[in-house]
Amino acid sequence: MTDFDDVADLEGEVPTAGDADVVSYRWANLDADRAEELWGRLTVWVEWFRRRYPAPADLAIPPCWFRHSVAVEELTALMVAHDAAYYNGEPGSDLVAWHVMWCWPVLGRLGGTARWNECSHTAVDGCVYVPATVIEDVDGAATFIYDDLGNR
Repeated sequence: MTDFDDVADLEGEVPTAGDADVVSYRWANLDADRAEELWGRLTVWVEWFRRRYPAPADLAIPPCWFRHSVAVEELTALMVAHDAAYYNGEPGSDLVAWHVMWCWPVLGRLGGTARWNECSHTAVDGCVYVPATVIEDVDGAATFIYDDLGNR
């Protein structure tokens, strides 16, 4: 047998990197205090970004961005990359790289990945988006993996 015997025991677990700084941005690992701090930083940054970069409608971050988990993850990454580019203390190409490699590509795909096209920004509560239900199939995954390993 393999380690996949205990796949059911893994449900809900998220790997961590100990106390490394990178974990401070991993939403799944944050306690309430750290999540509150990161929400504060992220909301301030996103509101600044929305005003500083008034993007065309197909790239714009809607006011309900915080309800879309993919957007929260990607905008967190974009904020962290922005901080790294602007606050590294060294002159160089990081600033333009952030725009070309990260900013516009992330905005270009968020409409689809965050499913803003399913969201009505004019709804009374500001957002009618409902995340898709994720159906856990741990047993099916284990069976599939065993079959795959057996066929190799």
